[in-house]
Amino acid sequence: MCLKIESKVLKNSLVYLIIVILPTTIGSILFANYHYNTAIINQTAKTKEMVNFQSSYIDRFIGETLASTETLGIVFENKNSNEEIKNMLHSIHKKDDRFSGLYWANPNGDILVSTLDLDNKVNISYREYFQQALQTKRTVISSGHKGVITGRFIVTIATPVIKSNKVKGVVLFSLRLDYLENVLKVLAPDEILRVIDPIGQELITTNLDSHSIDSDIISTELANVNWTVEAWPRTTLSNKKIFILNSVIFSGILLILTHILFLLGKYLLLKRQTIREREENELQKLELVGTLAASSAHEIKNPLTGVKGLIQLLSEKHKDPNDQFYFSVIQQEITRINDIVNEFLILGKPTADKRKSYDMNDIVKEVQPIIQSETNLYNVEFDLHLSEKPMYIMCSNDNIKQVVLNLSKNAIESMQADGGKLSISIQKEGKSCILSITDTGVGIPKHILSKVYTPFFTNKDTGTGLGLVICKRIVNMYNGTINIDSVEGKGTIVQVHLPLHED
Repeated sequence: MCLKIESKVLKNSLVYLIIVILPTTIGSILFANYHYNTAIINQTAKTKEMVNFQSSYIDRFIGETLASTETLGIVFENKNSNEEIKNMLHSIHKKDDRFSGLYWANPNGDILVSTLDLDNKVNISYREYFQQALQTKRTVISSGHKGVITGRFIVTIATPVIKSNKVKGVVLFSLRLDYLENVLKVLAPDEILRVIDPIGQELITTNLDSHSIDSDIISTELANVNWTVEAWPRTTLSNKKIFILNSVIFSGILLILTHILFLLGKYLLLKRQTIREREENELQKLELVGTLAASSAHEIKNPLTGVKGLIQLLSEKHKDPNDQFYFSVIQQEITRINDIVNEFLILGKPTADKRKSYDMNDIVKEVQPIIQSETNLYNVEFDLHLSEKPMYIMCSNDNIKQVVLNLSKNAIESMQADGGKLSISIQKEGKSCILSITDTGVGIPKHILSKVYTPFFTNKDTGTGLGLVICKRIVNMYNGTINIDSVEGKGTIVQVHLPLHED
């Protein structure tokens, strides 16, 4: 008993694991992976958009600064007074905080004019960008470096002033990278951004201490300067909360659905088990009846035959009308007992019987007189439609006759109150012979229709509850099926499907 209980618990646990736990776990993992990949795609697209916007801003800023320096270079061609140059540089510096300082230097690198106060003489001839501006006679943007005057991390734009094809001096604009970095943080406070120069030196960095999602670096080159803007799609706290919330909700819904499937499966299994147990109970009843019939039917028929013979002799001896009435009643009851015993014998017969190929038309013709007499007795119209071609089936002739008579008897009894119509037809459908018995009787209520094959169940006062049970058993013996379709108050159609025998 304990082993059975343990086995059942193990089986239920295994089913629960397969239907609930595994699908929920796998589904949650797949959803989380899909949701995470979707988040990466969305965040990557958002970051790309941001990078393009930031790059455009930096490019525009650099472009405007280059235009300003080159314009000043043209203006300074005709300026010989350092005072005039100083006033112009101071005017520009006051209006724009983006510049750390504006300077005017001679070709030797000496700072002649500065917007900032100089304590000592400053020479920048050693700067690479300064020498490159002198040699190329074109505007040059330096790499990031620490300013000599301010000590800030800056980028310098150097524009040579050319007069008579000679460099008269150089205009210098020092760009504040910290100012540009702050502007970028304001424009995109949550983005991880870095700007590097051609030698890989970081000029601007924002939020590098933040966590990025598992994605490739997004980068773009600037048009006006040889800088690269790089960005990483960032996972924010709100992204994590939404991801966790969605995953929990999906897992919960999936868990509920799998539990519903589990309960539905348990219900179907329980229903199937109940049906199987009911069928087993019915088989046990039939086996019990068969055993009872095999052990006692012959013992009943032997004395019954003797009693019937003696009653026959007494009926011949006593001719009084009252005695004859009593004898007829006794004979009817003996006949009824004999019919019941015969039904028991059919249930008790082994399934191995002598089968031959019979034409269903011939079988029905043989019992037609019996059915015709019953319909005449109860004022029922009888209609018979035989098949035009032979319908051969492998069976025992007597068994099929028993099925036809039982079904016809049930149909006639359902109409005997006020008459009706009984129709019997034989037709072919595929590889099956279909025997249809139709009546216009009272019909079978739905709550009874599901119980008609239950042994000993009957709604007749004198019925045994074995007629349809015997019919179903005989039909099943020949691999056939029997179906009953009934409408209460209109009638019943019984169809017997039997496989055709092919020579």
